[in-house]
Order: sequence, then C-alpha cells, then structure tokens
Amino acid sequence: MKQWPTKAVPMKAGSASFHSGHLIHGAGANMTPGRRAAMTIQMYVKLVESFAQIMFF
Repeated sequence: MKQWPTKAVPMKAGSASFHSGHLIHGAGANMTPGRRAAMTIQMYVKLVESFAQIMFF
C-alpha cells in the first residue's frame, strides 16, 4: 500500500469537520467517556439532469 503524507488538523471539543467522503480520513482514539458522534451525507445528481441544467439554465 502506498504511503501518503498525512496532515493533522487539531479540533476543539464540539467542532465539526465537513469534507468529501472520498477523502481518506481518520481520528485518534476517543479518550473521553462519551461517544463520538458521526453523520454521513452523500449527494447524487443524475447525469442527464445535471447536463440539462448546465446547457439550458
């Protein structure tokens, strides 16, 4: 497996991260007694609809 450079992005408690689901990402261990919440939202656009919007609107 190829090794890629990593970039640490420290965040304060209660912060949120918004990024592409295609981005390889991770987090260190949760060192608190509470749960770490996560939510994923993925958007899909039909190619034909997208093309029509670009060409005619």
